[in-house]
Amino acid sequence: MGKSNHFNYQYENIYISSFIYSFGYIAGKKNFDSPAAFSLYQQTPKDKPLCDLFASLGGKNLILEFKREYKLVETELAKPQRVDLLNQINNNPELKELSDRIHFLGFPHEDEMLLMNYSSLNLQKQNRKAIRLIDFINHVIEREGLGVNYVELSKYMKVLNKCYTDADSSTSSGGKNKLNAEQEITNSGLVFNFSQEGELTFYSFHNELEMVYMMDLALSRDLSRKIEIEQILDRGYKKSHNHGHSL
Repeated sequence: MGKSNHFNYQYENIYISSFIYSFGYIAGKKNFDSPAAFSLYQQTPKDKPLCDLFASLGGKNLILEFKREYKLVETELAKPQRVDLLNQINNNPELKELSDRIHFLGFPHEDEMLLMNYSSLNLQKQNRKAIRLIDFINHVIEREGLGVNYVELSKYMKVLNKCYTDADSSTSSGGKNKLNAEQEITNSGLVFNFSQEGELTFYSFHNELEMVYMMDLALSRDLSRKIEIEQILDRGYKKSHNHGHSL
C-alpha cells in the first residue's frame, strides 16, 4: 500500500461519486431492492464532526471518509477530534469492534479504490489492510459483517460528537463558532412519496438518526410498524405542505 497510482483525481468528490455509482450498479445487478440513502456532508458543517458521506443501505449504516491520495490519510492524525477518537478506539475493544463495522476510509490505489477501517490509523502503515471497493460493496449487500443498526449508530455518533465538541472547546476562541453537542443541523434528509393520485410530497428529516429510524420502520414486515410509518409520513406531508414544501 502507498504505491503511486493511476486512478488519481484532484477532488475527493470524484471518489465519493464513484462509491455511490458503484453501489447503485452492483445493487442493481444483484437485485438489491431494500431502501438505500446517501447523505453527502463533504464541505458542510457536518464534515468535521461526522464524515464525508453517510450511507444507510438496507438497514446497515456506514460512515465514510475519502482521500484523493493515500498519503493524505495521515492528515486525519492532525485533527484533534480524530486523535481523541483513535485513542478511545485503541483503549476500548467494544468501541473498536463497533468502529470496524461502521467507519471507513476510502482512497485510490493504482487503478481502483480501496477502503480500510478507520481504526487502522492506529497501526503502522505496513500493517494496515484494505479491501477493494467492489468487495466492500458486495460485503454490505450480502450482509457480511459491515454496517450497523440504528442503536449502534446512535452510540457511535455520540462518541464522534463528544470528540468533536471536546476538541472544539479546547481550540475555539471565546467559544465563538462552537458546535454544541446538542445542536442539530436541520433537514439533512428527505423522503419523497408518490400518492396513488400521483401527487408528490416529501418529509424532511432533522438528522440522520431520524432518517435511519424511519428507514428501519420501512424495512419492517410488522404491519403495525408499517402503519406507524405511513402515519408519520402523512404528518410530514401536512407539515411540509404548510411550509410550502409540497411539490
